[in-house]
Amino acid sequence: MKNFIKINSTSFILGAVLGGLAIFTVAADSHHANTWEYKVVADDLPYNVPWAYSALINQAATNGWEVVSSQLFPPTDPSGLKGARAFVVLKHPKQ
Repeated sequence: MKNFIKINSTSFILGAVLGGLAIFTVAADSHHANTWEYKVVADDLPYNVPWAYSALINQAATNGWEVVSSQLFPPTDPSGLKGARAFVVLKHPKQ
C-alpha cells in the first residue's frame, strides 16, 4: 500500500506545461463571436427533384448566415408520392 500512487515528476511537469499551453491558446482566440443568433428553415421538398435539397441550403445560407447542420427526413406519406421534409439550422453573429 505504500506505493499506491507513484508520480513521475518529469512527466507531471511536462503534462502541466503542455496542458496550460493548450488551455491558453484556446482561451486566447478572440476572432470568433461570443454570441450567435440561430434560425431554422423547414421546407417540404418536391417529389423526385434531386437538386431541391442543395438549392434549399444555398438559398437559406444568404445574408451572412452560416449553415450549422441540415437534416432530410423521408416522406411520411404511405404512398411515397409526397416529397421529403428538410430542416436547415443556420447561425450568424449577434449584433
